[in-house]
Amino acid sequence: ISTSNDKNTADLVYIYVQEKGGRGSVSDPVDGVSVVDPYIDRNGYIRFELDVERPEYVPEKHGGTKSQAKIDYDIYVNGRFDDHGTQFTATDGEGTYRFGPLSSNLDPEKDEIEIRITKVVWDRITVLYEDEDGNTVKTVAGKTTTDIANDTTGKNIGFTLDANDYKAAGTYTVTGVTNDPALTGSVTVGGGGTNIRNAVPAGDDYVRVVITGLEAAAENYDVILKNGLKSGATALSDLTDLGDITVPADSAAQALTLAVTTQPSTATGLAPDTVVGLTITAAQNIAASKNFGVKVTLGVTGQDDVVFVWKNDGAVPTKKDISLTIGHKDVEVWVKSIEQLDPAKPTKVVLTEVDGKAGLTGAAGNLQDTIVVTFDKALASVPTITGSPLTTDAGQPSADKKTVTYKVTADTTSGETATFATTVIETVDGIKQVDVYQFVIPASTSPIAGGEGTTVTPTKQ
Repeated sequence: ISTSNDKNTADLVYIYVQEKGGRGSVSDPVDGVSVVDPYIDRNGYIRFELDVERPEYVPEKHGGTKSQAKIDYDIYVNGRFDDHGTQFTATDGEGTYRFGPLSSNLDPEKDEIEIRITKVVWDRITVLYEDEDGNTVKTVAGKTTTDIANDTTGKNIGFTLDANDYKAAGTYTVTGVTNDPALTGSVTVGGGGTNIRNAVPAGDDYVRVVITGLEAAAENYDVILKNGLKSGATALSDLTDLGDITVPADSAAQALTLAVTTQPSTATGLAPDTVVGLTITAAQNIAASKNFGVKVTLGVTGQDDVVFVWKNDGAVPTKKDISLTIGHKDVEVWVKSIEQLDPAKPTKVVLTEVDGKAGLTGAAGNLQDTIVVTFDKALASVPTITGSPLTTDAGQPSADKKTVTYKVTADTTSGETATFATTVIETVDGIKQVDVYQFVIPASTSPIAGGEGTTVTPTKQ
């Protein structure tokens, strides 16, 4: 194997495959491209893989599409040029290719095959912004060119330096381009930024905008609203960059809004020890007919979490006012979590007859028979049970507020239906149950005293 390399041009030589259907060796990389496992198949086709390694100066993606390399190569048979101009387009990784059959009717046992890569050209080149010492210069995201097309047509490069970071203008010089004379000029801090026209990348390294003469601005910091939050109302459905946080699918939840305002209204370039007011306002509501609520938790740098709970009562959460002092870092406001709050529902009812009489009884002075109800969430208050002739006392909740024990105060009849009052099945978060749950008292509630009782399952009506 022999190689030569002159910028984007190189020769890669493969010696022939010795056996029919046999394999060749792996080449040395040429501009990040290697030929892997080449062979001649029994039909005279050349088969091989290209192993393509993206250089560090090429961005992984541009506009959501992976950067691509155009790879040119020629074919030689027994030292004689046979075919040329063959080109493949590839991204980083490996791909399998097939070429032929050639007119010379390849003999895998005798012919010597050479695959010569003549050019590798990537379609994009990364643009870096550095000072004279090679340190990264801070530019404004969204107003700065991060990469340009790699061709001979001049491309424009634009960048903006943040006035919060720099106070004095400097000069720039562009390297990694073929422009002669060199591209150079003055730099504007803030405002409309700096525009460089007709930059032609050399194609074998970063395009660097080297900026000299900058002076750091006075220390100051910003209040930064993340996740799409803004001073105007932002619907939960319009929040961005939430990661694995999910907004509940119901349209009522999607329409809930938050607004974040600061005093002063332009909370940027703030010196340390500046006092800033922050007001977070919630709007919209969840109707009482909906069987859920929503809890949103916001993080604020250096402050306790800010929590909003929309209950299913048609009300709007109270706004939150915060006074904070700017320290030696930016203050960020971001969404930490969004939760759907479901109502509590009864999952198990245990009927226990302990007074030795048939069915559940509640004779005066003999209040021993019980109904124990388990709920799947902690309750804010004890629900009542309605029935006829069944009646119970007010009920006693367990320590975790998930289980309630009722004493029977009036005799029941078998087959009687008892209903939980949905208006008072309310979780500690304030979410009320909309659905109606009932259970039926069976003909017998044995075993008697000391037993585990008879379990029935409540059903949604």
